[in-house]
Amino acid sequence: FATGSLTIVANSASGSALQYSIDNGVTYQSPNVFTSVAVGNYPVVVKDICGNTAAYTASVVQATGISATASPNPVCVGGIDQLSVNAIGATSYEWSGPNGYTSSLQNPKLTNVQLTDAGIYTVTVTSPSCVNVASVTVVVNDLPTASISYSGSPFCATSTTSPTIIGTTGGTFSSTTGLSINATTGEINLASSATGTYTITYAFSNTITTCSNTTTTSIQVRGLPLVVTHDRSTCNPSAVDLTAAAVTTSSTTGLTYTYFTNAAGTTTLTNPNAVNASGTYYIKGYLASTGCYSLVTPVDVTINPKPIVVI
Repeated sequence: FATGSLTIVANSASGSALQYSIDNGVTYQSPNVFTSVAVGNYPVVVKDICGNTAAYTASVVQATGISATASPNPVCVGGIDQLSVNAIGATSYEWSGPNGYTSSLQNPKLTNVQLTDAGIYTVTVTSPSCVNVASVTVVVNDLPTASISYSGSPFCATSTTSPTIIGTTGGTFSSTTGLSINATTGEINLASSATGTYTITYAFSNTITTCSNTTTTSIQVRGLPLVVTHDRSTCNPSAVDLTAAAVTTSSTTGLTYTYFTNAAGTTTLTNPNAVNASGTYYIKGYLASTGCYSLVTPVDVTINPKPIVVI
């Protein structure tokens, strides 16, 4: 017996009540079940009302080859934990655990583990000669947390943007196809990205508990409007009107134009409708429906001098 419990069965020819003692005890006991008996050999004596006795040596033995394990242990929230028991000659298994958990499988699984599933899982193993109990303590680690965001979406397809990370840092970034993103920093090269809506995934882990998690966010990249310019020329003292439709024909429809004297687009041209000096000027278009500006586009103006006539 492996539970430390002895049950003695005896019969009397006289049919009288029987009394039992164990391990040379002086006092006879009834009923005939002895509990919390340590491993060892015990002399058992049975006595009837007439004084007749019968003796028997009972043995309490420790069952061998039984142990309970869980793998992995600790397990992360949402993971799967495999409970296992190693028992020689077992005929049945009865598991119990937190939250009323039960199973009659030898090696049951805990699926979608939560923090409340942490605790002691006990298995009672029955074999033809013994009943034994083993247990394992399952530790459940919570998942790390984080969130990411890109301020300013929807974006125009120019320059770059970087994420704000709240929570666990040191993770990696990925996105749906078409977005130019740095996997380490999460910086997005908007100018190199195709227009569209993207889902960005940030994967991160806790180096102490080895638990991993992911979080996502979405951004939209809008294409830049197109400005097409056509060089203009005239004869002095006439001037060139850069605001004329012919100068920007074939550009994106609906643009509002701004005119500059430098390629950086920082110095405004004060007289775009009456340019009277030769040179390169610059035009930028704004599309209100998307909130995006075009690239600064050059246009050449040539003011030709009148020919000199001598009579």
